[in-house]
Amino acid sequence: MFANQVESFTEDYIREYGERHFRKIYKKVENSRSVNNYLIKLQEINFAPYHKDLIVTIMNMPYFMVAKRETVAMASILLLLKWDKMLNRNNKLADDNDLEMILKDILRGVRDI
Repeated sequence: MFANQVESFTEDYIREYGERHFRKIYKKVENSRSVNNYLIKLQEINFAPYHKDLIVTIMNMPYFMVAKRETVAMASILLLLKWDKMLNRNNKLADDNDLEMILKDILRGVRDI
């Protein structure tokens, strides 16, 4: 299930890099103007995000340009969760299986950067 996979990745990330680092990434994603602009765009077209767009949105933020792959993955997952909470839950654009596929694509996609 999507939620379990996110929880597992997040716990592993926090174990490896620490709670403080995770909170910093979380705040960067939550407060990012580019993230909010991307979410507005998704809302306008009423469409689920592609994993590549999530990664690119994160990678365009100065903090993440030189970040480790795991950090980019974590931030991309946080962006996916933000989209799910803000837009998907009401509009049902992606079900649990779709979210799981996007998550897996994010994890595969960051290996290529």
